[in-house]
Amino acid sequence: MATDSGAANRAAVAPAPRNRARTRGARPARPIHISIPTAGSSGPVDRIGVDDGALEIPPPGRAGWFDQGPRPGDLGRAVVVSHVDSREGPALFANLLTLKRGARIRVRDRRGTMHRFAVVRRRQVEKSRFAASMVYGPAAGPVLVLITCGGPFSSDTGYRDNVIIYARGVRERA
Repeated sequence: MATDSGAANRAAVAPAPRNRARTRGARPARPIHISIPTAGSSGPVDRIGVDDGALEIPPPGRAGWFDQGPRPGDLGRAVVVSHVDSREGPALFANLLTLKRGARIRVRDRRGTMHRFAVVRRRQVEKSRFAASMVYGPAAGPVLVLITCGGPFSSDTGYRDNVIIYARGVRERA
């Protein structure tokens, strides 16, 4: 199976300056778990930062939240990354390409609050054409941005593309 590791895959995801906007009231706690039922994905979320100008990428069974940006539930774009696969097989974000508009994503924070999102857009872009403005920046409400790899794979360079999923915060009716 193809692998989604290596410096070529990390370099395409370079963070922009932190968006300090947030929702009214208490700031959401840091995220600890993500669930994407229609993709069959569920796993822990770690804090990640930047290493040598690129986002750190967590191990294949985990997601990473960029801790210098908004938290899921804050105003702005909260960024979460994970692998699509590894040498051992499919990874946490293996089925992101199957997500359709309206698919639900849930992120639980360490206080137990569930932040809910609905997919509004999916984009696939060559890593050489990746621009920080596609991912980072202000938003009128809470937005979750998921990033993984995709497209053609080469054992020399890894995946050619980034897959980017945009999801808006939603309130569930009781």
